[in-house]
Order: sequence, then C-alpha cells, then structure tokens
Amino acid sequence: MHPTSPELQPVWSQLLEQQNLPLALKTLRQFLNEKGIPQFDARLDDIMSSYQLMKDYMLRGYQDPMRPQLYHSMLQQLYAVAFDVRLRLAVIKGGYHGLAELSARRIDLSSEEVRLQLEGYVQDLAMLSLEPEGIRKEKEHYLRRQHQHYLSSVFDAIVVSYYWNEAVYDALLKLFCSPMVDTFDSQTLLSAVTLSGMNGFDPLRFKLLLEVWQQTEADEELRQRAFVGWVLLASSDGMQLFEASEQLLRTTVEAPDADALRRDLYALQCQIFFCSNARRDNEKMQKDIIPTLMKGQQLHFNRFGIEEKEEDTLEDILHPDKAEQEMERAEESINRMMEMQKQGADIYFGGFSQMKRFPFFSSVSNWFVPFSKQNPDMEAVLNQLGNAKIVDIMLNGSPFCNSDKYSFGFAIKSVYAQLPANVREMMNSADGMMLRPSYEDADKPAYKRLQYLQDLYRFFELNAYREEFRNPFWNDCSAEQNDQFFLHRDLSFSAFHKEIIALMAFAVKRKEWKFLRQLYARYPLSETEIHQMLVSDSERLLRYYRLQYTLFNHFHEEKKAFAASRAVIVVGLLRHEESGVGVERLEFDDETGLPTLSDKLLKLDNANEKELRSYAASALRYGRFDEANRAYQYLYTMKDDKRFLWYQSLALMNMGQLDDALKLLYPLDMEDENVSVKRTIAWILLLQCKPMQAERYYDAILSTQEVIDEDYVNAGYSKWLQNKNNEAVILFKSWVSRHSDEKISSVFVQDRQLLMDNGITAIDRMLMEDMVKPRDV
Repeated sequence: MHPTSPELQPVWSQLLEQQNLPLALKTLRQFLNEKGIPQFDARLDDIMSSYQLMKDYMLRGYQDPMRPQLYHSMLQQLYAVAFDVRLRLAVIKGGYHGLAELSARRIDLSSEEVRLQLEGYVQDLAMLSLEPEGIRKEKEHYLRRQHQHYLSSVFDAIVVSYYWNEAVYDALLKLFCSPMVDTFDSQTLLSAVTLSGMNGFDPLRFKLLLEVWQQTEADEELRQRAFVGWVLLASSDGMQLFEASEQLLRTTVEAPDADALRRDLYALQCQIFFCSNARRDNEKMQKDIIPTLMKGQQLHFNRFGIEEKEEDTLEDILHPDKAEQEMERAEESINRMMEMQKQGADIYFGGFSQMKRFPFFSSVSNWFVPFSKQNPDMEAVLNQLGNAKIVDIMLNGSPFCNSDKYSFGFAIKSVYAQLPANVREMMNSADGMMLRPSYEDADKPAYKRLQYLQDLYRFFELNAYREEFRNPFWNDCSAEQNDQFFLHRDLSFSAFHKEIIALMAFAVKRKEWKFLRQLYARYPLSETEIHQMLVSDSERLLRYYRLQYTLFNHFHEEKKAFAASRAVIVVGLLRHEESGVGVERLEFDDETGLPTLSDKLLKLDNANEKELRSYAASALRYGRFDEANRAYQYLYTMKDDKRFLWYQSLALMNMGQLDDALKLLYPLDMEDENVSVKRTIAWILLLQCKPMQAERYYDAILSTQEVIDEDYVNAGYSKWLQNKNNEAVILFKSWVSRHSDEKISSVFVQDRQLLMDNGITAIDRMLMEDMVKPRDV
C-alpha cells in the first residue's frame, strides 16, 4: 500500500483498513508536527472540531441517524488531507515531483485558461497556412516548440495537483471534450491524469476518466487512454472509502448492456499480463529465436520475405543443403516472433529499452506524447532522413508503440550518415525493414490500447523517476498482483463469471500460478452460485473446477486436488439427466466447500477419459485407493491401455490386496519388458515376505539403464532378508553415495514395518546402519 509514501503507512492503515478516524487524525497531526509542515493544520482543525462536536452530541444522549454518514464524511475529508500530504512530501523530496511543482506554478487547472490556450494553439496553426512558405516554417517551428513547453507544464501541473475539487474536474472535463483541442494534446494530458491517480484514489479523477471514455466516440486513441486510466485508478488504494465511486463502478460494469465492456476488461487484463512479461519474452527471444536468425547471416530480407545471397563459397560446395536449412530455420524463427506478437507479446521491448536516453525522454510528458512528424524534436530527424519511406511506415502502420517510434527515429538519425549507401537505399524503399503496415490490426481498439499500455510499461520500467509512482505492472521478482482489476472487491462473480473463468484459463496457459491462486481466493463459489450455474451454465462450472484441479495439482496439494477432480465428476454427472442423480442429492465438502456426492451415488460411467484420468490420479496421490481402483477399472474398459492396469495394481497394493495386484502385474510383465512393472512386483513380493523371489526381479532391474536410487535400497532389502549381508551393505552404500545429505537410518525408519514383518529387529537395523556408515563418520 502506497509504496511511494512509506512514512504515511500507519495513517493509510488507520484510514483504509481500520477506518479509525481519531487515531488516524492523531497520527497524521503528530507526523506533520515532527516534519514541521504547518500548511494542513487548518484542515485538520476543522475535522477535529466536527469530530469533537459529534462526541458532544453523543455524550448528551442525542440519537443522530446521520452519525454514520457524518463519520464517513470525515474519514473522506481526512483521506483528502493525507492524499495532499503524500503529494507534498514527494515535492519536498525533489525528483520529478519537485521539478514538476516548479514547472506548474503558473498553471491554474480550475480556470478556463488552459483550455483556451490549447484551443488557441490550434487556431494559430490554422492561421499560419496563410503565411508565405519561408515565414510559415519558421513561425510554425517556434509555435510548436513553445506549445511543447506549455503542454509539458500543464502535464506537470496535473501530476502534482492536490485532491481535486469540482472546479478542477469541470474545467478539465471541458478541455478533454472540446473538439477544438488537438487530440495529441488531449491524449498526453489524459496520461497525466492517470499518472497522478496511481498512488492514491481520487473520486473525481476516476469520474473524469470514465466520462471521457463514455463521451468520446470519434477519437478511439483518446477513448482507449481514458479506459486504461479508469481501470488502473479503480485498482488504486482508497476506493473503499468512497461508496459513490464503488457504486459507479458496479453500475457501469454490471449493466445489462455491458457485455462488450466486460469483454474489453478481460482483454485489457490479458494485455497487462503480456506487457508485464515483456522482459521474460525478451529473454526467450534472445535465447531461442535471435541466435537462429544470427546464424542465417547469408540471408537477405526484402519485401517478399527472405532470400539467400548469391555467393558461391567453399561452404556451399561442401554443404549444399546448409543454406536452405538456415533459411528454413530463419523463417521459422521470424514466424515464431510474429506469432508471439500476434498473441500480444511485447517483442520489441528488449531492443528499444536501450534507446530511451535521448534528450527527448528527459521530459516525463514526452513518454506519453503520440508520435507525430510535426513534433518539433522530430524535425532534425526528418531533415536527416529526407524522403526515407521508413518514417511514413513508422507513423502509419508499424507495430511500434509511440515511445518506440520516437526512439527509432532518434536512433536512425544518430547513425544515418554512417550507414552504407545500399542500406540507406533499402530504407528509402522500405524493403527488408520488417515494418510492414498492418491496417487490419491498426484500426482496432484493442491494438490502440495495447500500444498505449506498452508506452506505460516503458515508463514504469525505464524512466528515471518511475519509483515515484505505483507500478501497475509487475515482474517475476517482485510480483504483486493484488491490485489487478479482476481482484477488485466490488466485482461480482455472477456478472463476470465468463470473463473470470476465461482469465483463469489464460493464467494457466501463461503459467501465472500466483495470480490464478488469487483469483480462486477472490471468487470461491457459494452453494447458491453453484446451484445457479448448474442450471444456467454448467459447462463453465465444469471448466472452473477443471482449472482449480490444475492449480492444486501444480502445487501438489493432494487433498484439494482430489476434491476438485471429484467436483468435476460430480458436475458432469448432474448434467446428465439419464444418470438418475438429481441436484437435491448434492452435498458440499465441509473443509473445501466443493460439491460432492456419496461414493454410492458417484457414478463414473458418464465421465470422459480425461476427467476420469485426473480423478483416478488424484485419488491415488491423495490415498483414496478404493476410488483410484474403481476409476482405473472404468478407464481400462473405456480404453485398452495396459498402463491403467499397472496404476490399478498400485491402488490394490496400497489397499493390501497384494494377490489381486499380482494377478494384474504378472501378465503385464510377461507381455512386455517394463521396469516399472517389475519394480512394483518386486516390492509386493517383499511385502509378502518373499525376498528370494523379489531378489530375481531387483537383479534384473539393476542390469538395465532405468535404475533409480530407491532400487539400490530395495534390492539391498532383498539381500538382507536372506542374510546376504555383504551384498546388502554394498547396495546400501551405493544409495548413500547418491544421498550424501541423507542417512540410511531415515529410510530404515520409513520402512520399519516391512523390515519387522520380515524378521529384522531394531538391533539388526542399528548394526546394518553402522556397517553402511562411511568410515570417517
């Protein structure tokens, strides 16, 4: 919570979690006195006076029905003070906030001046078209440069603006909705609103972003920036104090006609995952894809794809197929990159992360400026590149985000003069640059949203001032996902069940196990919800439990995995009317809350093979050997697979039905040489106190290439139980040499029942342990 203001952590906890007004008030006042910051004293005095008056009325015995609302209102007032204190501390510390406060001193966000200035800039540009060419260019350059400085100051003013009042909200809403303001200016400043709300919730910032998203129809770029900002602010700390904002969120996302919005929220959450994994995807490319491309140095890229260079070398003569193989591997690598990009991966982050040190990026606002050839900082680039078509491709259809387009332009400018003539010619024709426009994707809202998210990700990963803001993304080292939108406490499973279950499947596919666990912790199904989904959407309910089984199985939580796999069988059974089992027979596990049925009612003949295999395996791992035995019997009747008989024999062995297990195993051993089968037979023979027969099997196992460490111990038992102690010691020592951090005594303790059944006493164990023990111990 509020990583950018750890000094205020006690205040945030007392306000947001405990909602203890007097304690938070006392803590904040004491903190400000210690810091010597008096500017908030008057506001704190007002809150204290109101609170004291509430106590006086209560002391006199008045029953005020408005007391809860008044108390909550005072909490909100104190939250606003704490919001401003956090901002003031950031300014005092310097960094970006300190610089921004200096830049923004002449900007009044509550007046119309900012909007009028931005509208005037558009008008001034239009008037320049009447000027002669020579004068026009000079004036336009000056006008754009001055405007860039002003826009940066307004951006800074928004970021360091205190808790908003209605005047600021109204003025900025008019600005963003004005058709006379340049869309690039609106997009840039809207990013400032998002950035300014990252460290703490502000209901009017939240409301403004929603209004811009809802009211903007013709400008999809601005609309998507507002949408992203609104979602990110909904996940910031403090919203729980503002019931009106929570209600606004619920009514917006749960409206009957909000299906498209819910799908967009799911898509946005997935896109945040992709952006957050940019470093991981880059490492994958550097390890698996780029080396293959580098090997194909004899290949040439052009507008038609990949061509082999026409060079007759000794290598070509000696290995005539090598060039063709390299070309195939290079094409495969490029296709893999394109497929990663198509799925949403940020494949360009790794390269462009090294290109954010140009002076252009010293201004925070420039990280969010849409790419434009008219940007004053791009003039030098255009003058250097001349008529190179690569600039038009960057602007019109490249897959780069805005930030990367600027990086690419500045990087090309810095090396353009040194490039060989043929490379410059290639750039002028745009061949071989792999920057082909994708008009099909470029116009889609999801594509525009992803590009903006990539701009945000680059800021939070690479900007020198990134630590001053709460990062909505994460990485593998410091993964904190509890502030993601789909974990919001105000989302209901009933409204979002399609998207939530789809997100669970997405998390499994991306191996985001921590996030998947948090989703299941956030959305446990109540008995009422289960009954409703059995009627309305039983297929998704099945998927919910299948994914839950995958989660528990991944973490080796055997009991929960068994309960989840059983729930899959139960739901599948209840979906079939011919099963004869009605919903009224449904029970719920006391510990896990998952749906279940008695063993007598749980029929397995309606389950498909995959579900039944999961159920059988989880039952075997958890120790429900009776159910495992029953499930593997069904599986073998469904599919003549000998492995099912082996698994069934393991269940029978653990149930103590050793003879029945051997009846299954002996035919398997005769039909096929399978070490696992031999290993199971040998162990059962030891359990039956038949070490001589077991010895033959272990001797056979040790002669193969499939020996595992435990074979040395068990083979040692077969010798020991026949008093072949010399051979037993050798085998036990073989195990010890592979387990230097573990003692043989621990294994003997684990198998003490088997040893006792075969006549091995505690003294025998102690003597054997001593003989096996290394001499220097």
